[in-house]
Amino acid sequence: MATEEKQHTYYSEWLYNDANAETSISFMGASLVLKGREDLYSTALGLVTSMNLSDNSFIGEIPKEVETLIGLLSLKFSRNLLTGNIPDNIGNLKLTESLDLPMNQLHGGIPSSLSNLNFLNHFNVSYNNLTRQIPTATQLQSFEISSFLGNYLCEPPLRKATALKVF
Repeated sequence: MATEEKQHTYYSEWLYNDANAETSISFMGASLVLKGREDLYSTALGLVTSMNLSDNSFIGEIPKEVETLIGLLSLKFSRNLLTGNIPDNIGNLKLTESLDLPMNQLHGGIPSSLSNLNFLNHFNVSYNNLTRQIPTATQLQSFEISSFLGNYLCEPPLRKATALKVF
């Protein structure tokens, strides 16, 4: 049986300057090849592939800047005190495999942009205050009902919104 290996190739370019005996190092750029796709980055932040910020008592909204982390494979904000909506363009994180946002106070709907996440294999938004219809993206319909419990969601893969608010 053949095994598939994830390809991670990193190339970075640094500029070193020692003018007047002051040392200066600057990040000039990097290239990352992941899943057959090459991306060029002008900042190191774009190279972040995993972010676990669970259990930190964070308050406020999920920062919109998260949408710019296009190399992100895993994002975990579980068990915080986050409010507001899930960012509309979170689906721009097209390489994301895991999105874990349970046990916060998020509200609004699940963004339809999540249908862009073709590699998504773990998804959990349970125990928030989400409402509206669950987008009909194939990936979202494949997740267990436990990924959506404790919200006021309706439509596929869930039949009745009232059955979802479990205390």
